[in-house]
Order: sequence, then C-alpha cells, then structure tokens
Amino acid sequence: MPTKTAPTVHPANLLKLVKLAPERLTADRLILAHGVFDLFHPGHILHLREAKSMGELLAVSITADKYISKGPGRPCYNQEQRAAMLSALSFVDMVVIVDDPSAVPAIQGLRPAIYVKGPDYAARNVQNGKFALEKAAVEAIGGRVAFTSAPAMSSTAIINSQRERPIKASLEDVLGWLDKVKAIKAEVIGEHITDWYTYVEPVGKAPKEELVVYRQVGDETFQGGAAIMQAHLAEAIGAVYRYPSKPIVKHRYVSKPFLRKVYEVVSEPHETPPLYPPDAFGTDLVVVADYGHGLIRGKSRAKMITDRAKFLALTCQSNGLNWGFNLLTKWPRANYFVVDEQELRLAKSDRWTPIQDLLCDEFTRLGAQVAAVTRGHLGCMVYDGNAFTTVPPVADKVVDRMGAGDAFLAWTVGLAFLGAPADIIGFVGNVAGGIKVGLVGNQPVTAKEVRIWVKSLLG
Repeated sequence: MPTKTAPTVHPANLLKLVKLAPERLTADRLILAHGVFDLFHPGHILHLREAKSMGELLAVSITADKYISKGPGRPCYNQEQRAAMLSALSFVDMVVIVDDPSAVPAIQGLRPAIYVKGPDYAARNVQNGKFALEKAAVEAIGGRVAFTSAPAMSSTAIINSQRERPIKASLEDVLGWLDKVKAIKAEVIGEHITDWYTYVEPVGKAPKEELVVYRQVGDETFQGGAAIMQAHLAEAIGAVYRYPSKPIVKHRYVSKPFLRKVYEVVSEPHETPPLYPPDAFGTDLVVVADYGHGLIRGKSRAKMITDRAKFLALTCQSNGLNWGFNLLTKWPRANYFVVDEQELRLAKSDRWTPIQDLLCDEFTRLGAQVAAVTRGHLGCMVYDGNAFTTVPPVADKVVDRMGAGDAFLAWTVGLAFLGAPADIIGFVGNVAGGIKVGLVGNQPVTAKEVRIWVKSLLG
C-alpha cells in the first residue's frame, strides 16, 4: 500500500468536525466508517467496535440531514444529535458531518487506510451507486475497503415495527400495482402554468403608508399546471403526451424563512381554445387538469373532450381567480375524478351535508368508476361505488402545499384505470401528496421517492 499522507479536511465538503484527536491525526492506521446512524442500535455498536479493531483511529462520517431519503419522518434525529451520540462513544475518535449524499468528501478529506462497510454490502456484492463512488475514492488514495462481520440490523425495520400501518395491503401488493401502471399511455390537457417565486424578507413598515416593506432576496421558477401533471405522470406511468397551451405566469412573493406566500400577481392569456386533431384523446386514458383559466370554456368544450376520451381522469380546481366559477358541474362525465373537499362542496353548493353523501351524488352524476376527495390533514376518502375508504395522511412535514392535488391525481390515475383496490389508490395518492408538500414549489414526485416512502411505511 502506498505511504499514507496526513489526513486533511475540506471545509466545503465536511460540515463539522464534532470530535477530534489532533495529536494522533497523522496516524497511518485511520479507519473510516460511514452511514446515517439514525436510530442507534446494538448492531451499530458491534459494527463500529469491529471497525476500530482494524486500526488505531476510528473516524465516523454521517450523512447530512438534507441528503437522507429513507421515507417520512426520517431522520428521526438531526445531524447534530446523531453526531453527538456517536461522539459519546469512547472508541470513536472523530465524527464528521458530510455535506454530500455519499462518503466521498470524507474519504478525500481524511484519507483513511481502511474504509469499512457492514456485512450486507459484502453479502449483496454491491458494485453500483454511492458505494461504487466511495470504493473508487478509497482506492484512488491508496486505501482499501473492508467489511465487518457483525449481524446486520436495520433502523428502518425497527422503526416500522413500532409504526401503525396506514393500510392493510402488503408491500408486495402495492409495489406490484406500481409496476403494472408503467405500461399505460396517457394524454394531458390543461393550462400550462409557470409558478414564479420571488423570495422576500420583511424589513419594516413604510412610514407614510399602511404597508410592510420587503427586501427581495431571490427568485425561482417552477413548471406548474398541466406541465407538472405531465412530469408527475412521466414518473408514474411512463408515456405521456401533453397538448400545448400558452403559459400563464403566477408570480408569488414568498416570505422567508418560513415560506409564507405574501401575495400573488397573475398574468392570464386570453386564449382561444384550440381545435384538437381528429385522433386526439385516443390513448389508454386522458387526464384533464382544468384550472379554470379559459382553456376549457363552458360545458360544450368539456363535452367534446369527454365524448372522445375512452377513460377520462379529471381534476377541476378552484383558485383565487375562479373561485365559485370553475366547478365540477361543467363536466358531464368522468371515469375517475379527484377534488378537495372545498371544491366538492362548491360544486354541490352545500357546506353542511356529510362529505360521503356529496361524493356519492357527484359520483353517480358523472358515471364514475372511482373517485377521491383529498382532505389535507385528514388524509383522503376514496369511493368505488360500493364503499368509502378513508386513508390517513403520511406527510411528515409541510413546506409548500401547492400542487399536492396534482401529484395525488397523477400517481393514482393509472391505479384507478387498472382497477386497483381503493385503499391502495388512497395510500399511493397520500404518499405522492406527502412527498410534494415537503418540497418548495412544483417539482415532480419521482418513482424512486414514492418507492422509498412505500417501503418505509409498509416494509
């Protein structure tokens, strides 16, 4: 093995050195173990003790919070808490928080003689992903990879054993349905919306006016409307075509640090509804994202679309520009529809009747096969003509509620088309919505994220 040089630290990559033995830092026998180390358990102790026995100094690097994707509620402990737990161990000489999804910055900064992983990596012969990058980084500095032999234990499995299951369906059933929908082809019609976020900070009150003065600190744009619906669908089912429309810009001023929307300015195009080609809406299913900005004007245009679509999935949304005007009653038919509770009550002009009665009535009028009402912190209700199925929410944090309904529809439309059970439809929809509300602005909910959450909640 080449002569080892003294370990160095790159502050841009290593957020924090929590524990350090500087007088011994130049030792050639530096061992590095890396992981999340979230819910600390006996398996971690055995793994780290064995790692320490391979050399003189044991450094432990942990992944920063923002790179952890193990499902809702993870990590259980933040990066400072996890680092503190590890630094309390007498046989751990150094703890490093890594600002990266992998251990590569820690390997390059500390230059360990041995990089240690658990026995599951050896048993599975892992050769790709982050571990492949880490292995290459170790070999590049003249080090080697070793594996401990302690019995593998899983923090995720321990957490799941204490968590109430949101539905009775098995993990295998849900993943099986998610695989089935990948072969579906769909078309999307709806307004193209660009969401423009201008981030501001309050600085005080204007002395001569009754208004708050803000300082602009940044800008960010997101594709919304039918564009984000297409992006969600591309992750969920694969093949999607979207009919183009002129963009509507929704300029939102968002106050930091809590991402509270201060006000909104909308630029609406006065668009003439397009003439669709004769072969339009001939795929397996048609998804209508009706945001009420003029693309689908009146019942005649809605009827033309429903007459052509073999399977129509619908969201008909209310917002500040069309409150009380863009109602589900515009549509004569839908095989599957998703609305929030307020939109359903607006459509029925009824504030007080139990939501089940309203859902059943609109389900019958539209001739639907399945329908869902999203209810925020109450989860969702799915109706298939025989029973009402309530599924609890799974979101662990709410950053931005915009677009959760779109994610719900996009990730459940294929399931509704294929006739999946109501509880699986509601669960997958809540997972997609839960992932979305944890993101700033409209960003696609990816297949990888959905599967991680499903496995975390049902595994």
